Amino acid sequence: MAVSNIWTLQRASDGLEQSLAAWGISAATFTRRTQKSDTLVVKLEGAAFDAAEAFSYKSIVYLKRGGTIYFVGCATKTPRMGRPSAESVGYTFEGPWWWLEHVPYNQAWMFLNGGVDYMRGGGYYGLVPELGATPGTQSITNLILGIDDTGAALTTGQQIEDALICAQNAGAPFQLGGDGSIDPSILIPAEGARDLTCAEVVRRMMRWHPDCVIYFDYTTTLSGAPKPTIHIKARANLPAVSFAVAGTPATAMDILARPDLQVPVVLINYEILNRLNDQDQRILQQDQFPADVSPEQPGAIVMTIDLQGEKTTYARQYLKTAPLLYNDLGWWKERLPWLTDTNIANLYASANPAGANPESTNGGSVAPINPDGGADSTAATDGTDLANGSTTSGTVWGNFLIEGDIPNWINGHAQMALAQLRVNYDVAMGNDANGNPVVEHHVNETIFVKVLSTDLATGWYNQLTGVYLGEPVPTGLAENYWLALSWLQYEGSWEITEPDCGTANLRYLGLALNLTGGVGAWATMKAMIYQSEEDLATGVTRLRFGPVEYLSPKDWLTVQRTARDRLLGDRQARVNGLLTIGSKPAGGSGKHDRGGSGSKAPPSFDNWSGAPTGGNPGLYKVAVQPATLDSSAVAALLANQTMQVRAIQVCVGGVLKTQLFLCSAPF
Repeated sequence: MAVSNIWTLQRASDGLEQSLAAWGISAATFTRRTQKSDTLVVKLEGAAFDAAEAFSYKSIVYLKRGGTIYFVGCATKTPRMGRPSAESVGYTFEGPWWWLEHVPYNQAWMFLNGGVDYMRGGGYYGLVPELGATPGTQSITNLILGIDDTGAALTTGQQIEDALICAQNAGAPFQLGGDGSIDPSILIPAEGARDLTCAEVVRRMMRWHPDCVIYFDYTTTLSGAPKPTIHIKARANLPAVSFAVAGTPATAMDILARPDLQVPVVLINYEILNRLNDQDQRILQQDQFPADVSPEQPGAIVMTIDLQGEKTTYARQYLKTAPLLYNDLGWWKERLPWLTDTNIANLYASANPAGANPESTNGGSVAPINPDGGADSTAATDGTDLANGSTTSGTVWGNFLIEGDIPNWINGHAQMALAQLRVNYDVAMGNDANGNPVVEHHVNETIFVKVLSTDLATGWYNQLTGVYLGEPVPTGLAENYWLALSWLQYEGSWEITEPDCGTANLRYLGLALNLTGGVGAWATMKAMIYQSEEDLATGVTRLRFGPVEYLSPKDWLTVQRTARDRLLGDRQARVNGLLTIGSKPAGGSGKHDRGGSGSKAPPSFDNWSGAPTGGNPGLYKVAVQPATLDSSAVAALLANQTMQVRAIQVCVGGVLKTQLFLCSAPF
C-alpha cells in the first residue's frame, strides 16, 4: 500500500518539500517513545543501494501531515541493501532525544590549581595563590546530581532542566516549555556519578517519578522556525483519550490489570554518618508512608540511603599550669633541680632574716620580658601563640605554663616573664689533703628562670574550627513515591486502523487511555501511554500503555537500585575545591547558569577590595566596616577582649564556606 499524499517530508537545509512518494519512499513507520528517541524509519524500495544520500548525517527534516508539522528529526542511519533481485535504501530519523543520548552532561567544579593559601597576619585576610596559579572553575563530567553550582539543593525537575539546557547548548533542536511543562519537583538526596549523558541524568531523576511520561510537541515554533517543546507530565495531569472496545477504529487489544505492582508502603531508611574530629557516630532517620502500614509484607518498597552527615572539627589543646610561686624555695627547687643536689646545704633566700622559715621569702621578683625563641618565636613570623604578644610592659599573670602551648584562639592571657631570687647556700666540695671537708659559701647569688605566665588553669581547651552540616534529610519523599505507585495500573496494547494515521488524534504520547464498553474499571483506568507506533502506509496505530517497560519496577529491581546504586558526592569539593573532612570525591536557589562561558570567578569574600595591595597581584585586602558599638552597654564585656578580624567557617545551604567576622575570641 502506498503512503498517502497527506504526508510530506521537508529537508531543512534547502527547504525542499515533497510527498513521501515523490521522495521514493514506499514504507514509513513513525514511533514515539518516552525517554527514548522518537524515530521515523523510511524505506526507498527499488532505489539503487549505492545512490547518493538524499539526507546527510544529522541533517534536519520535517514530517508534515496535511501541512502541519508532525515530527522534527535528524538523519542518523542510512541502511543500504543490495541483492541480485532487489536493491533498497533506508533512512532513520531521530527526534531531539537523540541529542540527549549523545551529549555528555557536565558540571562546574572549583579547582585550586597550584594551591591556595588562606593567609593570616598583618591585619588582613586574603587569598594568595602560588606563582602562576589561578583558582577557578572547570566543567567536567564528575557529577553531583541534585545540587547547583553553589551547592544549593535542586529539585528533580530543576536537575532535569539543567541537563536539558546542557543538551541545548550543544545544539539540541528543542525548547523548554513555560511554567508547568515539567511536573517533577521533589527534593532527593544528592547523588554522585561520573560520565553520564544528558539522557542518563534525566532517567536517573525519572526513577523517582514512575508515574511521569516525557514527550515532545512538534507543532511549536521559535522565531518562526519549527522547534519542538519538551514536556514531562505526571499521570494525574495527563488528558485522557477514550475509545470504545467494539467497532471502528479498534482492531486489536491486549490488557492486563497489575495489582501486583501496587505498593502498600514505602520506607526509606536514611543512614547518616556524623563525625566529630576522628570519632564517627551513625544515626538513623526513617521516612515511611503510610505510617501505620507494616513494611514487612510483599510489595513493600524499603530503601536504605546513605547521607553525608555533619562533620565537625575542633582544635584541642591541653594545658598544665600551676601557681607562679617565685617567693617559695620549694617552687625554685622544682624549676632548678640542681638546688636539690645532696652537696648543697644551708639554702635560704638572702632576704630572709635569721631564724625565719627557709622555704619562704619576700625577696623574689618577676618581670615581663619579650618572647625569645623556641616555640614562642618572634611575633612577626609566628602569630599562632599568645606568647608572641609578650612585651616588657605586659602583665605577669598568677599561673605559669608547665605543659602545652597556648594558641591564640584560647580565651586567656600569656606573658613571658623572668623570675629572680637572691639566695645563700653552701656547696660541699669534698675533703682537702688532710681529710678535712671543704665547703664553698655562696652569698647573695641570683638565680633566675624564664616562664610563661598565664591566667589559664589546667585542663583541655577546645575551639570550633569547622562545621559541615552535610546533606539535609529529604522530607515527604516516601509519600511522593507511594502516591506514584499506589494506583492500580493496567498494561497492554491498543490498535486502531484509520484511513490515515493521526485522524483521531495528532499525538497519543502524553495522553492517558480509557476504554469504554468493556470491564467497568477500564473506562476510568487512565493508563499512561508510553509508546505509539504509526504505519503511515497502512493507517495502523499501535499504542502501548501501562508502566514504562524500561522504567517500571516490575520485580522492584529498578526501584531498589535507585538507592542501591547511589554514590555520595562532596558538595564542598565541587563548590570551593576543598574536600570535606573524611570524604572522597564522588564521581538553591535552583537557578542554572549555562548561558555563558562556562567558567566563573574564584570564590571571594564580601567586601573584597578591587585592587591588589602591596604590589602583589595575588594579594587582596579585606575592607572592614566596623559597626557602631554602644560602649556603655558593652564596656564590661570588652574590658578584657580584643576585637579583630577572624576567619570562621560557616555552613551555607549545606556547603562549608569561610566568612570574615570582626569579633572577639569566644568567652
